[in-house]
Amino acid sequence: MATTKLHSVNVAQARKIMSNIVDRRKTIDGILIQTYACSRNPDQAKKDFLDVRNSIGTGRGKIFAQHIIQSFKTNEITPEKAFEIGSELCDKFLKFEYQFLFAVHTDMKNIHCHILFNNVNMVNGKTFETLEDRGKKSWKTLRRISDEICQKHGLSVIENMRV
Repeated sequence: MATTKLHSVNVAQARKIMSNIVDRRKTIDGILIQTYACSRNPDQAKKDFLDVRNSIGTGRGKIFAQHIIQSFKTNEITPEKAFEIGSELCDKFLKFEYQFLFAVHTDMKNIHCHILFNNVNMVNGKTFETLEDRGKKSWKTLRRISDEICQKHGLSVIENMRV
């Protein structure tokens, strides 16, 4: 069973969140980290996001990135399986159109994934919240994809969750 959360991030918050995501103490010494079209280094990743935002030209708004947290039921999953599922979630939800920084954290009793992705689409230059009805529809899409992946991997899903 995985729960999902989706939060908007402004530019001032980005570096701190990126540093937390790649914290070696939480990611089995950095093994459980993946990126797409950006650096693992938080300072460089922020610059990489800004480069896309500035070069494509539509990154005008206060939202710099989106932060997904996918948390799994305690003792239901291994870090390696969470990495596989989180990676699949990135592929299916972001469709290789957004830069992202992804890691699995093992520092709490429930294993969880963090995905921070650029708010600006690298392909069409549009901002994520514009495409996804300001997060309302996107969270439902995120949850549906996460549930489908979890079911495929034999994990439980939350039934009848209030939205």
